Amino acid sequence: MYTSAFAVLLLVSCVAAAPRHMVHTTPWKDCGSTTVALTNVSVSGCNSAPCKVQRGSNITAMIYFTPKQTYASLTNAVYGLIGGVPIPFPLTQASVCELGATCPVEVGTDYVETVVIDVLSSYPCLQLIVEWKLKDPSGNEVSCFEVPLQITC
Repeated sequence: MYTSAFAVLLLVSCVAAAPRHMVHTTPWKDCGSTTVALTNVSVSGCNSAPCKVQRGSNITAMIYFTPKQTYASLTNAVYGLIGGVPIPFPLTQASVCELGATCPVEVGTDYVETVVIDVLSSYPCLQLIVEWKLKDPSGNEVSCFEVPLQITC
């Protein structure tokens, strides 16, 4: 009896103490991060590849990152790779300063930004790679990750 209660208490304590970015992970691949380290990517409802997203819905993406140098700000640039061709994906807000990170983003500080993305009903039903980049104020790419995505009808 006491052993079972201790095991449950230990499990609950470990889950409660776990960093937020360890609770839910979406399969992702780094594609060239340099001066901003990605620590996790979490897309709502996606625990396996490809992430399945219904047309006409929205998804929430949480990007966890740690800069290796200080930046006044960082900007998101998102592309859908279809047949290897990058198609820009419009975001209503692109600055990490507007999406949960405080600016300037300081070296060695852990940040998380939360982005809600509309999957328009006009999008075709297909499988693609989402390529997500963070760019510095000069437009230089400082971080990049890819997530396989399937838009379903």
